Amino acid sequence: MGRRGWFVTLSVVLALAAGLLTPRLLAGPDSFQPRRIGPLPEAGLAPRSHHSAVWTGTQMIIWGGDDGRRTFGDGAAYDPARKTWTRLPAAPLQPRSHHSAVWTGQEMIIWGGTATPTRIRTAPRFDGAAYNPATGVWRAISRPPHRPSWLDARAAAVPGYVAIASGAAVLLYDLAADRWRAVPTNGNVYDVIAADENIVATSLVGDHYVEAAIIYRDEEGEVVDGILDEVRTRGRLVGLGATFDGAVVWTLTEDRDGSAFSRINVDYHHHPQLAEESHVWKTVPPVDGMSGPIRPAAPGQNSDHSLFWTPDGPLALTSSGIHRYVLATETVEVGRNDVDPRCGTAPAVWTGTSLLIWGGTPCGGPALGWQVTP
Repeated sequence: MGRRGWFVTLSVVLALAAGLLTPRLLAGPDSFQPRRIGPLPEAGLAPRSHHSAVWTGTQMIIWGGDDGRRTFGDGAAYDPARKTWTRLPAAPLQPRSHHSAVWTGQEMIIWGGTATPTRIRTAPRFDGAAYNPATGVWRAISRPPHRPSWLDARAAAVPGYVAIASGAAVLLYDLAADRWRAVPTNGNVYDVIAADENIVATSLVGDHYVEAAIIYRDEEGEVVDGILDEVRTRGRLVGLGATFDGAVVWTLTEDRDGSAFSRINVDYHHHPQLAEESHVWKTVPPVDGMSGPIRPAAPGQNSDHSLFWTPDGPLALTSSGIHRYVLATETVEVGRNDVDPRCGTAPAVWTGTSLLIWGGTPCGGPALGWQVTP
């Protein structure tokens, strides 16, 4: 299949998987061209958007969501090796969408969300539960010390605890103690990621400064937080995201003048003897055309967009398609499509080799899923 053929195929896939109407295809020398695209079998779930998806290492677990008229409290797990879906048992939670979800290594934590679709009205929920796929058992978890500032809060997990973005703070949930605490930040937190056993929170301080804060446990087991560094954007920030490559954190900032990646070493906080230049922001060549998956101007509308680390470089799943920065060539590959706001979008997980995308409310059609291998 030729270059344009791959691009047309990908655009059609994204249009279906994300619930799009008529895509306008933009071919070009740097268009994103996956090696393989294949549909997922039917999940047996009603079409929906604003649900959650987590990757356990062997399965993608889908839960909750809404179709614009009602919210859902059911879910299913997809095993890509067997190409089979398994329905989840009933959860001890009210149906909801726009909630947070994260995989801890043993359990899927669901927290927050709204009990009614946002297009009707917002009915925030401040409770959560944990699901263990090995036992098929749900358990309720305690409530946090204060309520979050918006829906679709980002979440990440490291050994022992879960972190959830909550306005100008990060909520930390201690898995063993079933207890929460709040760690304040200098600005509103838009992304949290796991970097080894650290949590890195990316926040916006003012209109032009993106700050990275680190949260970790010291040798006595106490939670410690500190500022890693900050970067100034060229203009007003319109998109951002962060991902971890196993050694350093990559932070994507997008303003109206273009996009840039910065890299930051998180190890210096544990090893003060490291040279100063080992942890400052390192900017790679311009990556204009790379779209930030999180839109700070639209909190509560980012649940389906993510920045993933792949062997070839960072890959962003956004409302405008799939964007990838290729390390070997230092170029940006873009696959674009136009989103129809009447149709929902679909979250994805990265398996280590491919994207699994499921859901969307494709204008009355069935819920769809796709496996995309870059």
